[in-house]
Amino acid sequence: MLESDDDMIMKANDIARMSLKDPVISRVLNWAWKGWPAKLSDEKFKPFFSRQLEISVHKGCLLWGNRVVIPSQARSRLLTMLHDGHPGIVRMKALARSYFWWPKMDEDVEKTVNTCDVCQSSRAAMPKAPVHSWETPNNPWSRLHIDFAGPFQGKTFLIVVDAFSKWLEVIPISEMSTRSVIEELHQLFATHGLPNTIVSDNAAQFASVEFQQFLKRGAIRHARIAPFHPASNGQAERMVRTTKEAFRKMVHGSWKQRLANFLFSQRVTPCGTTRKSPAELLMKRRLRTVLDRIHPNIEEETIEGHSDVTKPDKQKIRIFASDDLVFARNYAHGPKWCPATIVAPTGPVSYKVRTTDGQLWKRHLDQLRKRHPSTEVTEDIEADVSKTQQSNIADNLSQTEQEDCQQLMEKSPSAVVEPIAEHISEAIAEPITEPVAEQPTRPPRTRRKPKWMEDYVV
Repeated sequence: MLESDDDMIMKANDIARMSLKDPVISRVLNWAWKGWPAKLSDEKFKPFFSRQLEISVHKGCLLWGNRVVIPSQARSRLLTMLHDGHPGIVRMKALARSYFWWPKMDEDVEKTVNTCDVCQSSRAAMPKAPVHSWETPNNPWSRLHIDFAGPFQGKTFLIVVDAFSKWLEVIPISEMSTRSVIEELHQLFATHGLPNTIVSDNAAQFASVEFQQFLKRGAIRHARIAPFHPASNGQAERMVRTTKEAFRKMVHGSWKQRLANFLFSQRVTPCGTTRKSPAELLMKRRLRTVLDRIHPNIEEETIEGHSDVTKPDKQKIRIFASDDLVFARNYAHGPKWCPATIVAPTGPVSYKVRTTDGQLWKRHLDQLRKRHPSTEVTEDIEADVSKTQQSNIADNLSQTEQEDCQQLMEKSPSAVVEPIAEHISEAIAEPITEPVAEQPTRPPRTRRKPKWMEDYVV
């Protein structure tokens, strides 16, 4: 606009000359000199007819107000001059309206700007389209969004997000390869099952033939977003950003501890839309936290209906009592089973036992066997029982006999020892018919004073 080529410069006499040759402008000039017709014969004159009171002629140029009406022959040249500095549509219209006019001038200005290659390549980005919302799945672990995060603080992570529950998995990987991604997804699928759809970007790891075959074997549909448009995978991108922010804020502990704390917090925090935590939506239960301990009514929950807890076993459970003879499983050096004796039960199916060398072991019922005593052991037991019987018989002597014997011992000890010994031996010689474990009783007998006592005055 500051200067132009000689062939581009136009003057008023050029416009007047071109106006006389223009079939439309020339007739309007004639009407402006001689008068306007009462009725239009052609629609192309309508823009001029509606402005007839504002149209005038000066030095052979048709004017609309103070603006020169440009004939069709000069319009393209003037548009080129107006667009010399590549102004936009609004600025170019404002500039043109301050100098001249012709019918549909605004449309010609817009067309000039829109068809300019320089303007099209350098224009500002178009307004972003509204973000397409993914359809909400009906079930958990139905659609997964995956992406890479990092390298961040020297680590690279695989981000996996469940679209239904917002359950987040942040998996550290040693390398960004297809094989690493497949191995980690295998582990997740072994825990939560196969999804219906996996959404990812167009990274080489996700676009490889190996990854496509892996998904095909699991009948998993692969949805890839538009290239270089990460907003289409907003679920994963948002979690990548959240993970990075959490790592920046959490400065205490190792990166494994920080990652575990972040994931635990994310999984127990209720979502703003569903009002439920990811753990509740995916696992159908709340994860217990230290905050649960502050509630006064917290109790240990009992799992009802669990076969190992509530349903009694049809097989009869063995029960041992104290001093029962058993074989206990030996997990140290030596024989596999060691003889032992039950000391006391420590639980429903566990006991404390004492081995023959005095060691105390704790064993489960499955680690104990009933032990039957051998012949040598039986003889030892019978000897112990005989001693017990003698002691019991001596204790069971009548109080009267004990008093009589005491008096005799005071008068003549030697005369009393032999009859008493004979009396005790006769009692011991009586057969034992009761079981060893029960207290033996003497058979009833007729009691009478010994004949030797007739020699003494009582």
